[in-house]
Amino acid sequence: MSSVGDNWSSRKNLSDDLEKLSPEKGFELFTKVWPTLETDRQKRGLLRTFSHGKHQYLVDVLDFGITDPSTEVQTTALILLKYHTLIDFTEDFEAYAEWRNKTMGMTLDEVVDVTLTNKFEEAYQNSKTLEVLLESASRPPLKSHVSADKALSLCEYAIQNGTPEAV
Repeated sequence: MSSVGDNWSSRKNLSDDLEKLSPEKGFELFTKVWPTLETDRQKRGLLRTFSHGKHQYLVDVLDFGITDPSTEVQTTALILLKYHTLIDFTEDFEAYAEWRNKTMGMTLDEVVDVTLTNKFEEAYQNSKTLEVLLESASRPPLKSHVSADKALSLCEYAIQNGTPEAV
């Protein structure tokens, strides 16, 4: 695992191997390997590996990168977090710390669920259309995390509160 860097092929192979492990075992392995990594390239490669597989402990994995002393590693982790959750903390690290306290212990699916709900309610309050909200939920990578139940609950929210007018 520590030899993974910018080589996409080795990251893909490792990602496939990680998917065969339980999420708990994969994260345990990550926490043992991370302190042994000597270069930013290795750390960024390992973060990308876990990101590729949409590992359920990805938010915890990315936290290692976001709190790393290297700005290159932090930037990679923040970009990956934004890709998977649509939340951009690249300009506001204090907001990340507050958000992280609220999401501590959540799986990637749970974080996406909470994020999507919050974004939906915020957009709804700002009078954006339901179509725009549901369209954003159907784009990758959220598409792979949004269940039919979640989409239905978002629709029910809109029905209960009335459909907002388009801006």
